[in-house]
Amino acid sequence: MVGKGIEMKEKGGFSLIEVLAATAILIVIVLVMSTIFHQSSLAWSAGYRRSGGSMMARAVVGMILKDLEGAVSDSQYFLPADTDIQPTAITFVTLSGTPDVSGKRCAVKVKYSYAGDVTRESWQMMAGSGYGTWAPLSSSTIATNLSEFSFQTPIGYVNNGVLPEWVKIRVKITRDVDVSKVGSRSLGPDGVYVLSGGDDIRSL
Repeated sequence: MVGKGIEMKEKGGFSLIEVLAATAILIVIVLVMSTIFHQSSLAWSAGYRRSGGSMMARAVVGMILKDLEGAVSDSQYFLPADTDIQPTAITFVTLSGTPDVSGKRCAVKVKYSYAGDVTRESWQMMAGSGYGTWAPLSSSTIATNLSEFSFQTPIGYVNNGVLPEWVKIRVKITRDVDVSKVGSRSLGPDGVYVLSGGDDIRSL
């Protein structure tokens, strides 16, 4: 009696070593791609912060320059102390608002100071109240997260109530914090400063 033979066919597939090798290669690819993504994310974040910081610095300097463009000094109307420039603070009188029918504008004393944040304070001259008399007008923080904010004047300039030929403003933004806060304030339609409530418009 002859037994029937059984034909064994070899099935194709991957060995354990091949699977492990492919897994190791995949892990390396994933690690490389995650590293590239992380570096790209850091570069984008740094660029975004620099862009935001640059915009903030331009906004703050632009606000100060706008006030400085109308700066005046006249011993007949203002005290020497109304014009004062220090390394981290500047005080001066500027003409603001729209000229009236006679061409005159309102005199406002402005002070920008830095102590971690940049603060803008202003006072309006009180009509008929005497020489160099000012009434509080507004006070607000216009920028935060600055590592340096300073003013420089020509060598030899003396604070004697006279404006210098030029004022150099230096602004340095911190790198490790959010630098997107820039603020301003409007007195609203009634043109009157109110500590709380009213129709004043304020950001920051």
